[in-house]
Amino acid sequence: MSVGTSLQSIRSAAGLSVAQLATKSRIPASVIADLERDDFSTCGGAAYARGHIRTISRICGADTEAILAQFESQTIPLSKSIRDLLNDTNVTRPKPERKPLSWNALALQSAGAGASKTQNSCISDARMCTKRC
Repeated sequence: MSVGTSLQSIRSAAGLSVAQLATKSRIPASVIADLERDDFSTCGGAAYARGHIRTISRICGADTEAILAQFESQTIPLSKSIRDLLNDTNVTRPKPERKPLSWNALALQSAGAGASKTQNSCISDARMCTKRC
C-alpha cells in the first residue's frame, strides 16, 4: 500500500471528504488530492509533504509515525545539498554574489577625486590662486 492510498483510506475511515479535510487542516484540497495520488511535487517538497502527512494523520486519528515511516521508505533520498533543496522549493532566494571591494580602486578613486577638486578650485579661482596648478 502506498502513502497516498494510506492517506485516502484514513480519510475515508474518519468519514471526511477531501473538502472537509481541507477545511479542518487548512491544506488546499488540490494538495490533499495530489498527496492521495502519491504526487508530492505540488506541496513544496519533502519537508512540506511530511508536515501535511503529519497534519492529515493527526486529524484523522491515524498513527502518524507509521505513515511517515511509509513515506520515508517510499521516497528516494536526494543527493542535493540543503541549499539546492531550499532553492528548488522557493523557500529562500539565492543571494547575488558580490565582488569584494578593491582597496586599490577605492584609493585611486579617492586620490582622483581630491586631485580633480584641487584643479577645479584653481581654475575657478584663477585670479586668487597663489599656487601653481
